[in-house]
Amino acid sequence: MIDFLNKNIDGISKEKLNNVCKININNNFDDILLINWENLSLDCNLEIIIKENVKIKLLEMGTVKGKCIYRVKENATLIHNFIFLASGGDAFKEIFLDKDASWEGINADLSTENVHFILHCYLKDENSKGYFKLSTLSKNQCKKVFDINFIHETKKTISSMENYGVVQNEASLSFLGVGHIKKGTKSSQARQSAKIMIFDKLCKASASPILKIDENDTIASHAAALGKINDEHLFYLMSRGISESEAKKIITLGYLNPILPHIFDEDLRKSVEKYILERL
Repeated sequence: MIDFLNKNIDGISKEKLNNVCKININNNFDDILLINWENLSLDCNLEIIIKENVKIKLLEMGTVKGKCIYRVKENATLIHNFIFLASGGDAFKEIFLDKDASWEGINADLSTENVHFILHCYLKDENSKGYFKLSTLSKNQCKKVFDINFIHETKKTISSMENYGVVQNEASLSFLGVGHIKKGTKSSQARQSAKIMIFDKLCKASASPILKIDENDTIASHAAALGKINDEHLFYLMSRGISESEAKKIITLGYLNPILPHIFDEDLRKSVEKYILERL
């Protein structure tokens, strides 16, 4: 991994203008670019520009107060992992996608603190594509809100969002978000889905996927499912000699483990899997 904010790296230029630290990524990198917010103190907003035809993998550990902007230029690709293992907090992200640009955001949240994660992805030019997938566990007295928005600003753009959550004890979890297909964005597609499993009576959970469609020639869908653990699944596992606590753990893993194949670093993937097992 390359800790590129704290080092001078060939192919990456930096400048600070007013209250914004601008990072230009000009070359492809085989290694993962790392931002570890838990070990970093940043006194300004951050803007990362992925130049034309560049493909990178970016890993962010933890959250930071302040705005982070990512500009993915023409035919560039940003594969983006957000991993919250210990600390939570507030975060505000904006993604801007140019023509033929692609962004894939993966968020694994196993933090033991409150989280308020806001993300706006703007599909600004033709054939831009944005994808987001989240797995989160909220337990004890944690309050977690994920507000994910895709804004289609031109034709032939695609967005997809999948949110999965588990709530235990007296915790709360909210999935918010809007897929907005503006007028004139013909042949665009937007898809949203949200699923939350509730374990205990004092849990609070809500899922509010919203579609705003201002154009007829589009494909759009949304779905939300919220409920307690499936009694039939629980009974089936217990009838096979599995204890109730282990059966609940297996069912919960089914909600959280699907994020693992999308974590691009093997060691980190193992760490996330370990955290999932420890937090259940």
